[in-house]
Order: sequence, then structure tokens, then C-alpha cells
Amino acid sequence: MELRTFTFMAPSGREYTIREQNGEDEDILTNPLEMRNLLHLSRYISAIVVDSKPLGKLSFEKALELPLLDRYCILFNSRIFSIGNILEFSYEWTNGTNGVKHEVRYEEDLSNYLFDYSKIPSDEEVASKPHAIPFYPDPSIIENGNEFTLSSGKVVRWKVATSNSEQYLFKLADEKRTGNAEIVARGLELLVDNKWEKVSNFKMFSVRDMAEIRKQIRTYDPPFLGISEIWNPETGETIQYPVMAAPGFFLLIEE
Repeated sequence: MELRTFTFMAPSGREYTIREQNGEDEDILTNPLEMRNLLHLSRYISAIVVDSKPLGKLSFEKALELPLLDRYCILFNSRIFSIGNILEFSYEWTNGTNGVKHEVRYEEDLSNYLFDYSKIPSDEEVASKPHAIPFYPDPSIIENGNEFTLSSGKVVRWKVATSNSEQYLFKLADEKRTGNAEIVARGLELLVDNKWEKVSNFKMFSVRDMAEIRKQIRTYDPPFLGISEIWNPETGETIQYPVMAAPGFFLLIEE
């Protein structure tokens, strides 16, 4: 049986064609060994992406090199295409000092996490989808890196985060998973005597240098948190819930 396919534009401007999720994919998504470091997601993406422009069919290695915003866009489109746009999940709240627990059911429309990436969204669209996967303002840096000169005169360059960047951070010990580690994960380099040198420590950078580097990263490689703001109807308390962690995000759960 031939499965349905769906084609869409991603934040990088690349076009991806995915097939409908099938039963065999559940083995990939529930592999406990690869779930520990999120490798199951790259394995899943390489299985469902049947074509992409300009990359063609994605191997596992190519899936690891995808820019993160494209990666999330593929996963959300796959979930909506194969299972539907409404995600139902529960959260157990603990109320008051007596620790009374009660479970609340929620629904989230996952289409609110996606824009039409073939065009720039209006200010109204951006305001109506505050948690949506953002665009890459300058997709050319995905291939070429972002080279810029700091106000101090230092010339640096870095690349957008990929699944490989995530793997680098996952393998770090907790005490080394600092804010600077996210910069190292993007392969920051410094131009020294007309040669690019990879940055492994930041002693040569001033506080102002660091602020400028972080601003560049936030601007050209914007973060996606994948959260839903849910509230406790009894107390009014709110939290940020990671929607991709919901049991029903990747698998259809019958109750």
C-alpha cells in the first residue's frame, strides 16, 4: 500500500516531502537506547522524508545535519499530517501545602506552532502564534556560516544549530552545560592571522564581545521552545509545558 505524502516549506526555505507515519516507525520512536540522546528523532526524520530540495532523500547522517528549526518543522508537520492537529494531554497539579493532587485535561492546536514558510508572516500572524517555529532571517548562513566583526575588531563566525549540536550538548557533563557551551556547539571560530581557529575557551573575549555574539545568535538562529502555557483552573497558577514531551505527540494513544 502506498502511503500519502505531503510537501511543505521549512524555516530555511528548503522544501520537504514527507510520507504518512506507519506502524514500523513506532519502533524507531520508542527505541529506548536512542531516545536517551534524541537520536530516534533524526532516525525517524530520515525514514519519513522521501524527498527534499536541494538535499534529496535524507540519510540518517543528513538528518543529523539539518538546521534545528527545519527539524522541528518536519516533526510538527508529520504529527499533524499523520495523526491530526489537536494534541490532548493531561497534567497533574499539586495544590496548596497539603499536597492535594488533581489531573486536568488540555487540548493544544499544533497548527499554531507553524507558519506558512513560503512567505513572511504579517505582524498579526506573529502575534497570534507566539510559540510558533520562527524563520531563519538569513538562510544563507545555514550553508556558509555567519561571519561578522565585533565592535572590538575581532572577526568571528558560527553556524546555525543542528541535531549534531544537540548531540554535543547532550554528551556534556551537567557542570559543563553552560551558556557558552551553546556557542561552542555552533562551531564558533575566531580569525587569527588570516586563519580560522575554533574557539574552546572565551578568555580572549570581553563581556561586550560575548553580548554581541549572543545577540547575533539570537537574531539569526532564533530559539524554538516548543511550549504550551497551561493554567491550573483551581489556583490560576501557570506553567510552560513541553508539547513534544506529551505521550500523544508522536503516537496515537487510544483511551
